[in-house]
Amino acid sequence: MLDLTADHMDIPLKTKNKIKLLCRDMQAMEIRVSAEEDDLVKLVELVVRNHYTDSKHSNEVLYKLATMAGISMERSSLRHEFDELRQEKELLAQDKDDAEVLQLNQIISVLSSADALGSATVGEQLYREQRQGVDNNFLPPLQTFYCPITQEVMENPVEIESGQTYEMAAIQKWFAEGHRVCPITKMELSNLSLKPNRLLQQSIEEWKDRNTIMKVATMVSRLNSGDESSLSEALLELQAICEEKSIHKYWVAAEGLIPVLVSLLGSSKRELKKKILATLTAVVSDNSENRVKACDAGAAEHAVRSLARDLGEARQAVTLLSELCKEESICRKVSKVQGCILLMVTLANSDNMMAATNAKELLSLFAKDDENVVHMAKVNYFGPLVECLHKGSLSTKIFMANTLADLLLPDQSKALLVQEGVVSFLVRLASENNLEAKAASLGAFRNLSSSCENGVAMIKDGVMNPVLEVLLTVKSVAVPIRENAAATFANLAMCCESNVINRLWGTQRDVGEVLLQLMSLLNLTGPNIQSHILKALECICKSSTSLGLRERLRERESIQFLAHFMNDKDATVRLYALKFLFTLTKDGGADTLVEELSPDSFDSMVGLFSLDSLEEEKIAAMGILGNLPLNNRKVTERMLQVGVLPSIVSILDKYSSAQFGRTSPMLVENAMWTLIRFTLQTDVELQLHTARHGIIPILVNLLSVGTPLIKCRAAMSLQQFSESTVKLSIPVKKSKGLCCFSPLPDAGCVLHGGLCSVEDTFCLIESNAVTPLIQALDDNDDDLDEAVLSCLVTLVSGDLWVKGSDIIAEANGVKQIIKKLTSENAGVQEKALSVLDKILMKEDYKVKFGSVAQMPLVSLAQAGTAQTRPLAAKLLAHLNILHDQSSYF
Repeated sequence: MLDLTADHMDIPLKTKNKIKLLCRDMQAMEIRVSAEEDDLVKLVELVVRNHYTDSKHSNEVLYKLATMAGISMERSSLRHEFDELRQEKELLAQDKDDAEVLQLNQIISVLSSADALGSATVGEQLYREQRQGVDNNFLPPLQTFYCPITQEVMENPVEIESGQTYEMAAIQKWFAEGHRVCPITKMELSNLSLKPNRLLQQSIEEWKDRNTIMKVATMVSRLNSGDESSLSEALLELQAICEEKSIHKYWVAAEGLIPVLVSLLGSSKRELKKKILATLTAVVSDNSENRVKACDAGAAEHAVRSLARDLGEARQAVTLLSELCKEESICRKVSKVQGCILLMVTLANSDNMMAATNAKELLSLFAKDDENVVHMAKVNYFGPLVECLHKGSLSTKIFMANTLADLLLPDQSKALLVQEGVVSFLVRLASENNLEAKAASLGAFRNLSSSCENGVAMIKDGVMNPVLEVLLTVKSVAVPIRENAAATFANLAMCCESNVINRLWGTQRDVGEVLLQLMSLLNLTGPNIQSHILKALECICKSSTSLGLRERLRERESIQFLAHFMNDKDATVRLYALKFLFTLTKDGGADTLVEELSPDSFDSMVGLFSLDSLEEEKIAAMGILGNLPLNNRKVTERMLQVGVLPSIVSILDKYSSAQFGRTSPMLVENAMWTLIRFTLQTDVELQLHTARHGIIPILVNLLSVGTPLIKCRAAMSLQQFSESTVKLSIPVKKSKGLCCFSPLPDAGCVLHGGLCSVEDTFCLIESNAVTPLIQALDDNDDDLDEAVLSCLVTLVSGDLWVKGSDIIAEANGVKQIIKKLTSENAGVQEKALSVLDKILMKEDYKVKFGSVAQMPLVSLAQAGTAQTRPLAAKLLAHLNILHDQSSYF
C-alpha cells in the first residue's frame, strides 16, 4: 500500500525509492517470521505426537523460540521468560481462549524437559524421593515392555488396530515393507494408524528411572572399589547415564558423585584419567549447577594439570575445561589457575587440530579479562592483545599499549607483533588528542623498535609521523613521552641504513631540516634525550650515502655546536657527541674542529685511553684525532705534549702481542690512522722521535695479526719510514793503514750499504719487514695491496733496485707481485708494474719470471688504463715481446 502511495505523493524521486525499498524489506520480514513460526509449530506437534520426552528435542524447541523472540540464552533469562509464559497461559485460561491455551500447554510441556530450564533443587529432590521408595535390587523388564518384533525394550510403544503394541520404528518398517496384517495375530488391518500407548510408555519410563536410580546409588562403592577394571566399567556406565537424560545429571550430583569423580583425577594411570575426565565432562555438560559443584571440588585445577600430560589426556582436559568455562564465574576462576594460560597456549600451538581449536576457544573466553590478555602476551600469544588495540575502547587500548611498553620480549616476539599489524594500531592511538594515549603508544614504539628486524616495517607503517610530532611540535609533552620518542627515533636510526630511512621516511618533512631541528633541541633537553638524539644523528649520518647530509650539517656550524658536548659531564652524552663528531669530520670539517678544540679537549680525549673508559668512547676519540689535519704542526705538537703518541704505542702493542682479544680492532685502526701524522717523511726528526718509542717492530708484527685495514695502515707508516732510510743510513768507514793490522770493517746493510738500524734509519731489512709485507698480499684486499706494493717500491727505487730485487726475490715476492697484475684495481696494477719494472731489469729474473708475467702484461697492454698500458708495454718490450717503437708507448 505504501509502495502505491509513494508513487502518487509529491516527494523527491530519491525519497520515493527509499520508501519502496523499505516496503519490500518489511514484506520479506513478515514472510520470514511467519515461516519461522510455522516451523516451530510443526516441531512442537512432532514432539507431542511422538511423545518425545528427551531433552534433545526440548532443547531444540527452546533454542528456536529464544532465537525468534531475541531472548538471551543465559539460563537466568530463559527461566524468567519461561515463568512469564506460564503466567500468560493462566491469563489466557481465564479469558477462555481454549485454542491458544492448548497450544501454550503443548509448548510448556515440551519446554519443561529442556536442560536450561531444569532445576537442580527439583531434580535432586525427585531423586531422593524416588530412591527412598525402592529396594536395592534391580528389576528386570516386564515381558510387556519388549517389542514383539525387535525383542528389545520399547522407547516409543504404539498400538495398532489389532490391539497389539509395538515399537513405533519397528512397526512402521513392517508396514513400509508392504505388510497389511498384525505381526502377531496375523489379523488383516483395515487401517495402518498408530496410537501411542501412553500408559505403557509411562511404565517403561518408571522402570528405567527406578533401575537408573539404583545404578547411581551403587556408583559410590563401585568408584571407590580400587579395582581398575570395575572402575573403568562404572565410569563408562555413568557417562552413558548422564548422556541418556539431562535429569540424570542432577541425580549424579544428589548422590554426591561429583567430588568422588574429582578426587579420582589424582590417579597416576593415564588411560583411567582420560575416562574420568570424559565422565566429568558428561556430568557437567549443559548443567550450570553441576559445573559449579565440579569447580568447587577442584576439577579445574586437576584439569589444568592434565594439560601438561599426554596429548590425549590434555585433549580430554581441554574438553572438560571448555564445558566448565561456559559459566562466566568459573571461566574467570579457571584462567587464574597457575600455569593454565601457558599450558593452554602450548596446546593452541599443537598439531592436534581439535585440541588446538578448543584451546583457542578457551583463550578467547579468557581474553574478556584484560589481565589475562597481558598474561597471554607474556607467553607469546599476542592475538587478543592485538585485537584489543584494534577494536577495544580507548582505555583498553591505552592499557594494552602500556603493557607492550613494559613487556620484556625477545626480538622474535617483537617481530611477530609487528607482522601482526600492531604498529598501525599504535599509530592511530598516538594520533588521539589524548596525552595518556600518546605516552602509551610511544612507550610501545620504543620497545618494539629495539629489535633491528622491525625498523623498516615500522617506518613503512607510519611510525615516523607521531615520533617526530612529539619531538618537534608538541610543546606541552611530558619529558618521559619525549624521551620515548627520542629513543624510538634512535632505535630506528640504528636499525636501518640511512638511505633506507631517507627512502621510507614516511613524512613530508625534509630529512636534513629535521636533523638540524633535532640538533637545536640539544640545548633544551636533559641528558637522556640528548644522548638519544645524538645517537640517532650519528647513525643516520655515518653511511657513505649520507655525504650530502654531513655537508649540510657542517655548513650550518654543527661541528662548532657539537664541540661543546665533548667534555659533557654525562658519560652517554659525551660518548655520542664524540661518535657524531668523528662521523662529521671523516670527509671534511676537521679544520673547523681544530679551532673549537681547547687544550682541555685534547687532555680529556687522551685521558680516555688511560682510564677504564668505554671502548666506543676510545674509538671515537682516537678517530677524531686521526681526522685532524695532518699538516697542522700545532695540532701535532699539542698531541705530543698531551701524550697521544705513547697512548697509540700502548694500544698497538697490546693488540700486536696477542692481547687483541681485549682491544677492539676499530680502536687499533683509528690509532693507526692517527699514527700516520707521526711518521710523515717530511719530518725526519718526528720520525726519529716516533721510532724511539719502539713503534716499528710493532708495525711489522701487525702485518701478520691485524685486520686488512690495520695491515694497510701499518704498511703506509712503514713506507714513510722507509723513504727516509737512504738519507739516514751512515756509510761504512773505509779502513786506513796496513790491512793485516786494521780491525775488520763494520758490515754495512745488504740493501743500503751503510750502517742501518731499526730506530735510527728505519731499515725494512733490519726490522725483518719484507717477508711479512709479501705475505700480506695473500689477503687480496685492494687498499692493503696498494699500500704493501708502495712500501716495496722503496726497496727498488733509485740505485737500490739491484739489491732490492734480490731481497724481494729471496722473500718469494716476485710471483706474488705478478699475480697483482690481474687485480681489478688500477692502483694496485700500477704499483705492481712499478716494482716489476725494476725486478725484471735483471737478466736472471727476466728469464725466470718473464714467461709468468707475459699474459697479464699483454692483457694490461691491451685493456689497461691510460697509466697502466704504457708501463705494461714497456715491460713487454723489455721481455722482447714488443719492440721499443710500439704504439703502446
